Amino acid sequence: MILAQVEGSRQVRSTFTPGQIYPALQAAAALLQATPTDPVVSLGYALVEGADSLDLALPVCRDGRHSDAVLLLSAPAYRWSQQKLLDAFLSDLRAMAARLSYQLGAALYAPFAEQSESWTTPAQPSARRT
Repeated sequence: MILAQVEGSRQVRSTFTPGQIYPALQAAAALLQATPTDPVVSLGYALVEGADSLDLALPVCRDGRHSDAVLLLSAPAYRWSQQKLLDAFLSDLRAMAARLSYQLGAALYAPFAEQSESWTTPAQPSARRT
C-alpha cells in the first residue's frame, strides 16, 4: 500500500495514489516477501526494471532486521540505467531507510541479517566481565 509520495517537478513523472495497493511493484513485494535464499537478502535491496521504470526498494525494519515496509524510488527507465541509479541513490536511500527504521524503534539497521551474540539491544543488558 502506498502511504505517501514526493512528486518531481518535471513534466514527465510517476504518480501513485496514497492508500491504493499496487501489486505490480515487484521491487517492494520482493523485499516484503524475501526468504533467506533470495538474492535480494544478500544485497539488502531490490531493483526491478519494468517497461517504463526502474524501481529501487529498500526495507524499513522496526526491529532492524525484518522488513515491515519499503522505501521505494521509481525512476524513468529511458533516463536511468540500473548501475547509474544504484551509484546515484543507493547510499542515500539506505541512510533514509535506516533513519526510518530507527524512528520506528530499531536499535540497529541490518536488514535480513541473522542476530549474533555480539549485537546488543536496549532490552538486553550488556555482559559484565569480572
